Amino acid sequence: MINFAENLNKMITAGLGGETEAPRSEVAIGYRVVYLDASGPVAEFETNVVAPIKHLLVTMEPIQEGSGDPSPENIRPITGYDSVTVTHKGKNILDLSAGTKGTLQPEGTKTFFIGNSGLLPTPDGSFTLSAGQYTFASYGFRFKTFSIYDSTGAIITTSDRDNYTFAIHETGSYVLYFSISPEDFTSWDDVWVVLARGASAGEYEPYQADTITISLDQTVYDGTLDVTTGKLTVTKKTVDLGTLGWRYNSSTNVFYTVSLTDLKTGLSYPPLSASIYKTVERAGATQVIDNFSIGVGTSGGFSNTTIIVKDNRYTDPAEFAAAITGQELLYDLDMPEVIDVTPEQITTLIGNNNVWSDSGDVEVTYTYYEKTEGY
Repeated sequence: MINFAENLNKMITAGLGGETEAPRSEVAIGYRVVYLDASGPVAEFETNVVAPIKHLLVTMEPIQEGSGDPSPENIRPITGYDSVTVTHKGKNILDLSAGTKGTLQPEGTKTFFIGNSGLLPTPDGSFTLSAGQYTFASYGFRFKTFSIYDSTGAIITTSDRDNYTFAIHETGSYVLYFSISPEDFTSWDDVWVVLARGASAGEYEPYQADTITISLDQTVYDGTLDVTTGKLTVTKKTVDLGTLGWRYNSSTNVFYTVSLTDLKTGLSYPPLSASIYKTVERAGATQVIDNFSIGVGTSGGFSNTTIIVKDNRYTDPAEFAAAITGQELLYDLDMPEVIDVTPEQITTLIGNNNVWSDSGDVEVTYTYYEKTEGY
């Protein structure tokens, strides 16, 4: 006879955060396995259980400061990540307690102001601001006006409607100001404002959030981190351009080096990124490349692990190396490095969940068991 309680416990242990799934024969009668995933700049999903997320994969992408083609006159440093911060919120992403509440006006006006109600550290997307309706109360609060400003103080949008859907088109920090006209008011604890992603705010839900910062123990420029297992995969690294043992080809007026033995090879010839030179997809001894360009050699006797640079200011390798010392080259590794860091656990919230990272896209995978209809 199947021991229902014992098998259900085994399924939960295996399916929620474990490395293996419960065998199909052990799924208890009256329950079904639910496999779900979500991904993007914000991984948004709904669930009716509180359980550990099985996998939370965070993408890290390099950041090159400035704009335009890099050159000796337009240095564009390349930065990475020493740590990754993951934010997990429920439907209501507005932390009202973080704001500064304005002075109460005379009771007869019933107009109140909440100023600087907190930054909204959320990626791009569509949002709805609503006075909400508290589930256990017969009244809510109407907006008089609200405005959203960017971090420079420039206004993004203003509305006088109870529910307003708007879009934030740039990732950054925003400040929300609004005043309310309550039907009934006793204290600021009775203000139930909802800021939700998407085109509908729905009923009021309290603000719930969890922020985790994972130290990477090094600077990572490109790769992925599985937060729940601590597996860090590094796909690119940087090197000081001045250290690469440059040679000069006088017939083609280019510098070249074969010092990068861990450079990715193959037919794709991934482009490089440099703080001082613009990149070309492919370069070679017989291929004419623009001045202040860098690329991977593919012809004219150069192997596809050869880095080629055109810089007409120099012909002497030693002078050239001295001039570019301290400048960065970012390149793809032939074999990605897998490193163990400290794993962290994030637990789902009942209802809507929003997960994002300060480093790039995220991907969430989770598994749970729910009763089937009739049980």
